[in-house]
Amino acid sequence: MKKLIVLLLAFVPVYFIWANPVVPQCPQINELLWDENGKWHLEIDFLHFYSGEVDSLVLTSTQGRYVLTGDLPEYGFRLLTADSTGSGFDINQGGDLLLLKVYPEELYFEPDSSYLAFGSHENAMVPAPQLGQSIALLPTINPCYAIDNSPTFGLNNDFEGACGTISGKIYYATGNPVISRSDLAFDEQFSTDGQGDYSTRIRQGMVQLSEIGKYYMWEGYGWYSIEPVSLTIEEGQVYENMDIHITDPGFVGIEDEKIEQPLKLFPNPISQKLTIEMTAKLESQELEILVLDISGKEVARYTKTAAETIELELNEPFPAGMYFFEFRLNNTLIQTERVLINLFK
Repeated sequence: MKKLIVLLLAFVPVYFIWANPVVPQCPQINELLWDENGKWHLEIDFLHFYSGEVDSLVLTSTQGRYVLTGDLPEYGFRLLTADSTGSGFDINQGGDLLLLKVYPEELYFEPDSSYLAFGSHENAMVPAPQLGQSIALLPTINPCYAIDNSPTFGLNNDFEGACGTISGKIYYATGNPVISRSDLAFDEQFSTDGQGDYSTRIRQGMVQLSEIGKYYMWEGYGWYSIEPVSLTIEEGQVYENMDIHITDPGFVGIEDEKIEQPLKLFPNPISQKLTIEMTAKLESQELEILVLDISGKEVARYTKTAAETIELELNEPFPAGMYFFEFRLNNTLIQTERVLINLFK
């Protein structure tokens, strides 16, 4: 999953989910942790970065200042540690404000910046990480920092170890269920099924949902008000019956035309067993099911005898996460569904 870049505007530990994705432009403070010896490790992400346009990169904290020197990658990561930066720079483990400024060669341009406030700092976005945790910039629709129980130094950050799952139904202001094959969004894209049911991952911590996004081709996300939902998300937990009631009347009338699909899947999310119902008569006697991970790599394949109801046992040790299930008849793709596999369900 690509890392997105954001100029973080909120300085409070309660996260408000709203606004459009921010176009990545400059290096970002990406991940921070302390090891068992009490030494910090800081990862900076360079996304399509062209060093020839930059005069200097300066990292500051309440404990000092450090100028990044040497070859700067055009893409990838740069790891800084307490040992590599020298005595003139440090990070307060209990809480600090980190600011990365990128100064362009052309001085009439304003420098780009990325910042992270955490722990006991008065503008903290997230708590201070404990041993085994990191603070990570998550690839959400509106990228944000969160505590991550599965640090991924040297790799693209993902949701593993840093989110829970909410599920329920979504309703229009009229009270009717929202049936949408288009992408809706809080932290990540999701859709609803034929009954208005949804399931999506939300970053852990104190969360207040006040708007829901709907994606439009060429225009990006439009955002619509909902009845506020406040809760504390714990990593790995599933929160059911979190119904969403859209209050913005402007959302009425943009419901997608319902697409009749030959197969109906439930539950979603699942832990081990998936039920498949056939809503249309299929001419083939065998249904081939391919399971793909989020990158599109095939991780499992099943062949089941066609029937009105099929019970599919997931015998492989799938890591928790989002998967694509492709259904094929006679080597022809008839349906694709996103399924969340959650081992805690």
